[in-house]
Amino acid sequence: MNSYHYSERPIGIYVHIPFCYSKCGYCDFYSLTDLSQKKLVEYIDSLEAEIDLIAETYGSLEVQSIYLGGGTPSILNLECIENIWESLNTKYRINEDAEITMEANPDSIDLKYLREIRKIGINRLSIGVQSLIDEELKLLDRRHDSTQAIKAVREAREAGFGNLSIDVMFGLPSQEIETAVSNVIEAEALGVDHLSLYGLIPEPGTPMREQFERGELPFPSGGDYAEMYLQSSAFLTGKGFRRYEISNFARKGFECRHNLNYWNYGSYLGFGPSAHSALISCEKGEYRVKRFWNYKDLDRYVRRMKKNTTAVEDTEELDSDKIALERLLLRLRMEEGYRFASDDEYYRFMSFDDMKSRIDNLCDKRMLVLEPGKAIRCTDVGFVYADEIIAGISSSLNT
Repeated sequence: MNSYHYSERPIGIYVHIPFCYSKCGYCDFYSLTDLSQKKLVEYIDSLEAEIDLIAETYGSLEVQSIYLGGGTPSILNLECIENIWESLNTKYRINEDAEITMEANPDSIDLKYLREIRKIGINRLSIGVQSLIDEELKLLDRRHDSTQAIKAVREAREAGFGNLSIDVMFGLPSQEIETAVSNVIEAEALGVDHLSLYGLIPEPGTPMREQFERGELPFPSGGDYAEMYLQSSAFLTGKGFRRYEISNFARKGFECRHNLNYWNYGSYLGFGPSAHSALISCEKGEYRVKRFWNYKDLDRYVRRMKKNTTAVEDTEELDSDKIALERLLLRLRMEEGYRFASDDEYYRFMSFDDMKSRIDNLCDKRMLVLEPGKAIRCTDVGFVYADEIIAGISSSLNT
């Protein structure tokens, strides 16, 4: 076994399924539209080989959550999903109450399929609804329409999924505030347990970004974007959802445990092309972090696995300053924010270059709330601009 001492806390496992029927214009995740039998077989064989190889390296770790993401995991047939489950179940100690999530798109699932994956062991479903307005779905290059989205949610319940999440997007080109909020209202009425509310960002390298740069897509103003988020957030909290993270709202007890593990600085292993891993240990308050990530290339991934060699592109171990700042920034994404363990930790944080003036400035703008020596958290307005706040604070390590 590798000599690195990982945390004894149960870990999360992420499996990247890099296949889609078609590529959405806004998406910058690694995915392929080659769905040939050869590609699928090579992928599953390689994934099983990587699961075995990593288990040999780090041992049979205890697992609290598994997340099948993509891409579109629901593209896979039942045999593929069973093979992935058996490989993980054989090599790792999966807790009896582990959260097992699978992402799905409305156009790639039906009642029979949902019942079967529930039998296999998937106990949480995350459906990529994105919008319940057909014109918006077309703009986003989604393959489904609103009728299919509603049907998928209802059939998921019928199939026995007692933990159901959907994704909804706002800030779409030409979208009005009222339209964005009404979309969230209709989505909540579907009776789901968890809702992820994502602001659309035209990521570099995507077709949507190219259209945006050519002036073909008029995105909402900053003020309208903020109102969309704030009004939607207020509506969801008024309906009994808790905003436990910037983009995530859940009814009590339905917070995504897999993602909470990320934000609470827990260890996780990632399998598949482009997947990331982090092994984190903590002794007497001192953290050690080892990160590694796979090549963003399925063909290279397959070749490496055939040679029984890891698909890791690079590895890094973080220094103490970066770990301290990273822990704080991850917790700033959460409703509770970050609580300083001691005065020493607070003063250490404030000693980073230009940190105090940055924090004071954000507090003056009512984006952050600081209790000196105790805690720091985002306000409602701060959550709207959280990515910018986090980037600004992060730059203190680079000045």
